[in-house]
Amino acid sequence: MTPLEINRDLSELSVQLNTVLNNDKPANGPHLKRCISRLLELATKGYNLSSLLKDIIMVAAKCEWIDRKLMYYILSLQATLNPEIFLMLVNSLRKDCASEIGTIRAQALKILCTFPNTLDSQEYKSYLIEALKPALSDTNAYVRKTAMALLPTIRRRYGILEEFNPILVKLVDDSNAEVSAGAVAQLYGVVGSDLSMSSRDFSKLLNKIDQVDSWSRCKYLPLMNNYAVSTENELQKILSRLKHNLQHSHQGVVFGTMEFIIKQASRFPTLLPDVLSSLKRPLLNAVALGDQELMYISLAHLHTILMANPNVAATLRYRDFYCRDQDISFLKQQKIRMLVDMVTQENGLEVLDELYLYAVSGSTAVAQSSILAISQITEKSPELSTPCLRKLHDICSRRDAIIPFVFTSISICLRNLPSQEGSSIFTRFFVFLNHIRDSNDAMIAFLRILGKYAAYAPETPYILEEFIRITQPASATDVYVELLHCTLAAFFQRPGECRDLLGFLMKRGTGVDVPTPVLERTRILYALLKSERSMAQQMLETYYNLHFDTSTSIDTSKPGLHDFNTLKIALPSWVDNEPYDIPAMNKGKGKAVLIDLTNDMTNNAPSPVTSVE
Repeated sequence: MTPLEINRDLSELSVQLNTVLNNDKPANGPHLKRCISRLLELATKGYNLSSLLKDIIMVAAKCEWIDRKLMYYILSLQATLNPEIFLMLVNSLRKDCASEIGTIRAQALKILCTFPNTLDSQEYKSYLIEALKPALSDTNAYVRKTAMALLPTIRRRYGILEEFNPILVKLVDDSNAEVSAGAVAQLYGVVGSDLSMSSRDFSKLLNKIDQVDSWSRCKYLPLMNNYAVSTENELQKILSRLKHNLQHSHQGVVFGTMEFIIKQASRFPTLLPDVLSSLKRPLLNAVALGDQELMYISLAHLHTILMANPNVAATLRYRDFYCRDQDISFLKQQKIRMLVDMVTQENGLEVLDELYLYAVSGSTAVAQSSILAISQITEKSPELSTPCLRKLHDICSRRDAIIPFVFTSISICLRNLPSQEGSSIFTRFFVFLNHIRDSNDAMIAFLRILGKYAAYAPETPYILEEFIRITQPASATDVYVELLHCTLAAFFQRPGECRDLLGFLMKRGTGVDVPTPVLERTRILYALLKSERSMAQQMLETYYNLHFDTSTSIDTSKPGLHDFNTLKIALPSWVDNEPYDIPAMNKGKGKAVLIDLTNDMTNNAPSPVTSVE
């Protein structure tokens, strides 16, 4: 763009601005729209409009507010080229903050507080405080609400600003619920902070909560959590005041009220169980509304209460949580998780039959949840371990695609069975081994179990021979390491049959270009065998006992009552974890056990061997 063309464009724009200024009602004429369009075009191209600044501001003053915001936007673009323009823009906005029209006052304040600051920080801070103070005390509720919404941004930029506190104290009694809630939030910090609310302010919110609409109640309730109830009698009185909110048509009010009740009742352990039992009815009412997303949220919160107080399960009908055909996948998975915590010795077999149907006919996600639920039932009811294993075997017979996931869950079911009985059931799964070759997790899980029951399974050497044939150190490092452990365990039980297999594995494990984990593990095991076989045997026993220890529960990091009415319950990360993955050899306690037992062993590589005698 040549200077001549730039001057021509600016001259044309100047003529358009003068035309608008000479029009008594610019908002009603076509000239203003064309002028604003041309201004935006030139400003976005980077033209320096400082020579037309006076005319632009005069036009902005005569515009309706919607058009004026566009003009202010144009001026803000020019501020990057000329800070003086930004200063004039700030002065214009300060004038608009004193306008007779409330909407203009609010919008001008919003622009003033959100525009980038190109002035000296302290100077601009004084401008903002000067505009915010009268806005917080404005007679127009919309202006007060806007100022209250902007105050956190200003405080984050400049600090606490103690000069606002006297105004905030008065605004706690404001007739507008959003202003009142905002004032309380600013006085007590962010929602959920450790600052305790005074009894006086809490009483104000409690008295006003029934006088405001649903959305305002949703703002009040989180703030009320900052109050600490001192006695059970006081809590009972507060609960009687808020009880009707549990039947409110707005679910945000219902869940907010339950969150407040739970957090306050948690201070009184003797009262908490009864309080939790009383909250199941509002959640079941929400489930009955039929909306699937709401059903999921309600069931997730009911499950949280159920985990915190298992006695609640006795008051629920477990058949109400059976899946329906029309339920979407995530809702079915939530119902399955609840069924696990509702299993008893009386209904266990019936629930297992139901989970079996989900596993063989549902989607992959639902089938995996059902299989995991079957394995988890054995932790809660060890007497159901054998029926659970039979169901898992039947699932493998009916659905090939899900077999690898079944193998990762079998070990949980075997924990509570005697070795001979467990091995007898486990050997029935050997017919499905062809389906786990492509799953490293399934192969690792299978090898751990096989190492545990090597003495009871006559087929062990033949299975190990096949696994050794298809497993390469470079492509399946973790599987190869687990194969070393399993073969060594079988060697101690069947030395004549497994000696050559173990020697071949160790020779390959110390070859060229072998991954470091395989090389290090082979060296450690070989050093143990050459120096102290009893220590090697002790190491393996400790390792397998770790994985089959009934005291080692599944760590799923489930949400607790303190997470009530939060996204942690709605989108729990523990659902996506691998709860069947108890500490593995290369992580957690499995690795620690091995290192502790072998920390004084030599790290020198063994000579290549063909067999272990």
